[in-house]
Amino acid sequence: MGLFIAFEGLDGAGTTTQARHLADRLESEGFPVHLTKEPSEGPVGNLISLVLKRRLVAPQAGRPLDPFPDDLLALLFAADRIDHLHAEILPKLREGEMVITDRYLLSSYAYQSLGCDLRWVREVNSHALLPDITFLIDVPAPVCLKRIERERWQTELFEGLDKLVVVRKNYLRIAASPIGEEMNVIRLDGEREVRAVHKEIWGELSKADSLLKARTRKARFDRPELDLQPPSGSAPPLPLEEEES
Repeated sequence: MGLFIAFEGLDGAGTTTQARHLADRLESEGFPVHLTKEPSEGPVGNLISLVLKRRLVAPQAGRPLDPFPDDLLALLFAADRIDHLHAEILPKLREGEMVITDRYLLSSYAYQSLGCDLRWVREVNSHALLPDITFLIDVPAPVCLKRIERERWQTELFEGLDKLVVVRKNYLRIAASPIGEEMNVIRLDGEREVRAVHKEIWGELSKADSLLKARTRKARFDRPELDLQPPSGSAPPLPLEEEES
């Protein structure tokens, strides 16, 4: 079975660039690779992309409602993730390919918990397969926003500075918690030159390779329920519950 690798970080942090570099490196080493992203190219993913670009709004009393309600958007992301999982991720993993996704579960936790309770966001994503390794590319919000404004003519739904500041705090807080440990999160300094970040990613993946290959993967993918049953009881709380300043 192939490895499942996720790249996470703020918009503008360089997740797409680093995912592409890693895919190219793995392919050059002879590994079959499937590079994908979220929102996906599926029907729900395309709907989310329109929402994020503010091109799809819900009418209310004859006026546009922008943005979508937070809980509705969180449910859309969860639905897209399950579609993505069954349509792309699991089939490719079963074929032995290395699956690299630009955004996945940690993004939902960091972004959707802006307006929703994190425990609830975890519950609606409880059927999602955990990555083998998650690379969190950490870049301060002002730097990300400058990159976004330089590269695009329009910002998306979550790309205001105030929101990005809070989302970064969410990323770091969750990554340092037991939730982050479940997803094997490795934080990287994304302010460095692209090659330096890639070198660290390759080094971390090489160190983790023997551990990841030693996992019993057959049970993980071959059970009829695909190990995607919801957990019993409520999700454990984060260790840091104090209000962020």
